[in-house]
Amino acid sequence: MKRNIKYKLINGALVVLISILVPTIFTFICGGIWGRKGAKKEPENVKIIMKYNGGDIVLSLEDFLIYCMADELEISTNSEYLKMRAVMYRTEILKKMGSETQMQADKLDVKYVTESTLRQLWQNEYDNNISYIRSAIESTEKQVIRCEEKLIIPYCHRMSAGTTSLGENPPDYIKNVTVESDTKEQGYTCSVSFSNDELSEKFGSSDISILNQCSLGYVIKIKAGNNVMSGEDFAEKLSLPSNNFEISKKEDGVEIVTKGIGNGVGVSLNGAKVMAENGSDYKDILNFFYKNIQISVE
Repeated sequence: MKRNIKYKLINGALVVLISILVPTIFTFICGGIWGRKGAKKEPENVKIIMKYNGGDIVLSLEDFLIYCMADELEISTNSEYLKMRAVMYRTEILKKMGSETQMQADKLDVKYVTESTLRQLWQNEYDNNISYIRSAIESTEKQVIRCEEKLIIPYCHRMSAGTTSLGENPPDYIKNVTVESDTKEQGYTCSVSFSNDELSEKFGSSDISILNQCSLGYVIKIKAGNNVMSGEDFAEKLSLPSNNFEISKKEDGVEIVTKGIGNGVGVSLNGAKVMAENGSDYKDILNFFYKNIQISVE
């Protein structure tokens, strides 16, 4: 009898021990393999909260990309161009979200257009345009751009000054490339004049001097009055299309001649459009403008 009681106690203890250890071991394995810190988050689990009709609507990342890419159709409807932009937008959003799996759209600092606006804008072309964009997104499902296993910031601009810029303190994936097609586009150059009074109103002085300008013409640092600022900030304050410019002083002010549109860093969207139309696929285009990158599934 005592022996039976002893065996029952041992068996009972084993059952309790197993019931404790099995879940613990399972949790450890799952945490080690799938739940470890720094593990990739699946794009299909990422949710974006967008304002809609006075309330909120929760979208998957892939659906949200549609509204981000709407303006791209103004540049090109070429499928390879749109695939490139889908990969770039997906990379940018996931990079900005970090470890988060849900975020308000307005916090992403990514331009997007609402469905109601698109229906008003596109009208009878709405379904066709959405189809163009959705096809590009689905063709590149989950694909992102990495450098040394980290998501990149997919820098881009509308049109280079003929050669892309490294910018200031460039990351390892940014390089200079010649984009001859940009120099042939309408709007490549722009001339704007400002009076001394207009400059004084903006900067407190009409005295302007470039402090640092790269060999390609992109202005890195400039002094306006007592203010030292980046070429990009200066261009923004004067609504210049680019920070690639030359300043000619006149008796009553200055004339500023710019080249390109944007800061020249990363992908020239105009150049990418031309490459796509000439037969390059989206991966070739991204590898042309960036270096040391891998295009892979997140």
